Amino acid sequence: MATDNQKTATQARTTFFGVDMGNSLAKVVYFDVHDSREAQDPETAASSRTIHDYIVSKTEYDHLGAIREEHLTLRDVSVNDRKGTMRFIRFPVIEVDQLIALVQTMKVPTHGVTVVATGMGAYIHQAAVKGTTETDYHTADEFGTMISGLAYLLTHSPRECYFLADPYNKELTRKVYVENEEIAYPFIVCTIGSATSIQIVESPTKFSIVGGSTIGGATFLALACMLTPATTFDEVIELAKKGDNKGTIDKLLGDRGCEYYLDRFAVKIPANFVAIQFGHMLDAERRKSAKAEDIARALIGLITSVVGTALLGTLKGTDIKQVLFAGSFLHNNDIAIQHLTTGLNHAPSPVKGYFLQHEGFCGAIGSLVDLLSSKV
Repeated sequence: MATDNQKTATQARTTFFGVDMGNSLAKVVYFDVHDSREAQDPETAASSRTIHDYIVSKTEYDHLGAIREEHLTLRDVSVNDRKGTMRFIRFPVIEVDQLIALVQTMKVPTHGVTVVATGMGAYIHQAAVKGTTETDYHTADEFGTMISGLAYLLTHSPRECYFLADPYNKELTRKVYVENEEIAYPFIVCTIGSATSIQIVESPTKFSIVGGSTIGGATFLALACMLTPATTFDEVIELAKKGDNKGTIDKLLGDRGCEYYLDRFAVKIPANFVAIQFGHMLDAERRKSAKAEDIARALIGLITSVVGTALLGTLKGTDIKQVLFAGSFLHNNDIAIQHLTTGLNHAPSPVKGYFLQHEGFCGAIGSLVDLLSSKV
């Protein structure tokens, strides 16, 4: 519990960042406060204005490989008793050291700046941030901030969630946004970040970690960098959109050597159903002719298959009817969203899958909310 003095000190700060530093990607929430009630000293006021002007002046920061997601901006939202605008930025974690150097080189003022960070990178980079800037730096638990951030979105971001309709029909499939009231506790949150975590959430403050996998977005990106010319997540996704894994990389039920399985299932399964992921890559000639686009698409299928299996195992023995998928692996990743949606059809009882507009920012939002609610 924060003391009155601690609360007053927190309220007096004017520039706030919530940061989720994963293994490969940093997700940043900049809270642009509109109603700063406290009198600011000139240095703090100047620092706040300089940072604000720089962030809102552009959406791409090429020297850092950073992108501000303008369409995700939440305007006129409140955190505790403060009102402002939340702006969302993502950039590769590998650029954190460069960011610190840039702040020093450009002499960006950090007086009055508060950062609360979560994720593994929050601890790795803690000493560097504290040692080279005036930033008031805090760390927060990544699982708790994930859930508090999600709870905040379900309260403050209209129609935050959507589901995929007609996922089997490429011509008709579409995202359908729903009112937040449609999401009811308890539900499962499956977060595909660097790795994968699965949590049962009973309320905005009560949750339990019930499963997960070491496989996730970091695995996907690392394998893609090894097997294709791509060097960034966005590049891999663009490759995958042009690819076709079926019959080229993955072996299908209708392919030679697998066709006898078609008569062994209790229900009829189509011949183009994947039987062995990367099964054709045992053939040296096929490996030589394999296209980067097809490999990228096959990798998405590999990751979602592992995650889906872990999730279905968790669903057994529960009567939960809703799953919320989160994590930056899903950013602009319609192929994964389609795979995860159809995969829930194999659940032991009917379950509906939902996805988030702010899929990768729950931890960053939660860390910010917890700080301003004096929980950090």
